[in-house]
Amino acid sequence: MNDCELRAKGLDPNSGERWLFECRKVLVKYLPIDAVVRLSLSAKSLLEILHCPELFRKLHLGRDSGVAVAVNDASLLALASLSQGSLQVLDVTGCPLLSHSALLNVVRSQPDLRRINAQQDLKGENSSFTVGQVEEILLCSPLLEELGVDICHKTADAELLALLRNDAARRALDIFVLTLHYLTEDTAQELVSALTLGVNLAEAVDDSSDNPAARTSWQGGICRTLCLGSTLTQHLGDAGAVQLAALLPGNPHLAMLDVQRNYIGDAGAVELAKGLAQNTVLRQLNLTLNSFSQEGVRAIAAAVPTSACQQLSMGHVGMANAGAEALAPAMGPAGAPITQLELHFCGIEDDGIAALARSLKDNTTLRELNLTGNRIGDAGAAELAALMSTNSCITCLLLDSNCVQAKGSVQLAKALVKHRALRTFSLGGNPIGEAPNAAKAISKLLAGSASLTHLSLSACKFDDDGICEIAWGLAENESVVYLNLSMNMTKDDGACEIAEALSTNESLIELDISKNVIGDKGAKALAACMKSNATLRTLWLVENYISDKCQTTLSSTGWESRAKLLGQKTKATARPRGGKQAAKKPLPFQR
Repeated sequence: MNDCELRAKGLDPNSGERWLFECRKVLVKYLPIDAVVRLSLSAKSLLEILHCPELFRKLHLGRDSGVAVAVNDASLLALASLSQGSLQVLDVTGCPLLSHSALLNVVRSQPDLRRINAQQDLKGENSSFTVGQVEEILLCSPLLEELGVDICHKTADAELLALLRNDAARRALDIFVLTLHYLTEDTAQELVSALTLGVNLAEAVDDSSDNPAARTSWQGGICRTLCLGSTLTQHLGDAGAVQLAALLPGNPHLAMLDVQRNYIGDAGAVELAKGLAQNTVLRQLNLTLNSFSQEGVRAIAAAVPTSACQQLSMGHVGMANAGAEALAPAMGPAGAPITQLELHFCGIEDDGIAALARSLKDNTTLRELNLTGNRIGDAGAAELAALMSTNSCITCLLLDSNCVQAKGSVQLAKALVKHRALRTFSLGGNPIGEAPNAAKAISKLLAGSASLTHLSLSACKFDDDGICEIAWGLAENESVVYLNLSMNMTKDDGACEIAEALSTNESLIELDISKNVIGDKGAKALAACMKSNATLRTLWLVENYISDKCQTTLSSTGWESRAKLLGQKTKATARPRGGKQAAKKPLPFQR
């Protein structure tokens, strides 16, 4: 388009508007119209960063953009060509129409790429890259710092381990994110060998030394992030974990180790703990969904204080109260510098929570605590309330799917209203809505908190009266951007009160009120309030009782670009009942 044509459209040919106009043309040409609309309205809008070629450094077309399912080879190549070789970040996660050859063509034309994420989360070898393709990406991207791709076929492990021995590939990538899906006890030893240089003869250390770090030279190690997946028949187990533990002592590179779902028992956990105690670099350790019990937890707890571990995940392990009590001393002020602790679905009851909470009172490092899916009742909630009254550092507290009743929720809400650091609080799946004082306490929390940004009350059995109380607090709130009220029992009256609150609330960006009993009256009230509320971008109303006629009427107002209405129930459908179920949409740090 020439300068005259641009001026005729009211665009300045000498500014970034020419560039933006060209981007719009590409979007409209290669993506479906509904995808372009979603992209324009998304929080990470592509158009917000495509102002001129000089600023075009990041291209996000992945699952968070809202258009991943529409991205194909032509659209990616066209958009990437607009960058003129200046891309540094490329995100095409969850794009099923995208071929490997198109991605490789983009990589070849972008020498400045630092981060590539192309994981598709699809099953089968057709969705995965070959090791040869990975090697090509490494060798033609000299500045690459992070690579995320799927390598899932059964021969990939051996090929990838061979690649790690390739000096050119080693030099091509300093920060290597390595994911293996078919690792076994045998290949675990090969992995340890590939990521080290073997015996350091210059130091003449006795081979019988008990310290593996003393016998190993790490000068050529490149792996910073190691993720070891598993299948039902192929996994590390205790024997593989013992081999893997040799990577930890003295390793100056490995910062993240993920060995979830590998059937590691107490023996393997004990060996990993020994390696962890001698490591000063590892920051993240994920041991979720393994087979160890209190003995393994005790070993990890004893190793953590002398390590550098900051993010520890031990969800879905046999911890129970004894394990929580063993972990508690490591969480004290003189313990480990843990900032993120995940203990979801560990069978912890009130006594175990009490031990943890009391140790954390003087802790100044912990920021995120995930206790989802345990057996915490009102007594445990009271201990957590006391913790939050004294600990002003925790920013995220997840208590979904526990056994907290109205009494415990009231104590928590009273403590949190004075907390000035908490950003995320999730209490979904706890039957607190059965008592009216719980809703009043939550309402006061909303009205009084200046820091809370994400609140989930999904499946809490709130009826119209409870939702009306919460709506009063929402009207007064100035900080919450995400509110989840799904899977409760509110009807039109509750929806109308929420709509009234939204007429004054100027902070909420996303509201999930799906899977309730809202009919046409409530839907119309919400539609009317959205005309005046420009802040609310997404309203989830799926699986309510909105008639087809009402949906058709409302669609003519144009509000469907922000409201999600699909999947409505009929009057014959059984009405939802609040139950123990976690929030539909994960909050930050929730797994």
